[in-house]
Amino acid sequence: MDEPMFGLDIKYQIQVTSLIKEERDKRAAGCVMVMHDINLAAKTCDQIFLIKNGKMHAYGTPKKVLTETNIKEVFSVNALVHDMNGDLNIEIKSVSYI
Repeated sequence: MDEPMFGLDIKYQIQVTSLIKEERDKRAAGCVMVMHDINLAAKTCDQIFLIKNGKMHAYGTPKKVLTETNIKEVFSVNALVHDMNGDLNIEIKSVSYI
């Protein structure tokens, strides 16, 4: 799916996410989504491909992939990654121009 949450407010993002997970589990299938919201990806996805210049930069769990170093290298921003009881929250601090 390409940006399934684009343009949705928080309430509907949660509903769509729940529906996707429910259908995925019911069918014992996988689901591939393109997302640009890294906080939403951290909360929604079991595995993440982080892509830079059309090539895979990192792959794995959100905790493994969404590190301050990877975020800086891929998005050229400085970020703080907070682990709040297993839930990641990414706080963008500034553009790094690397």
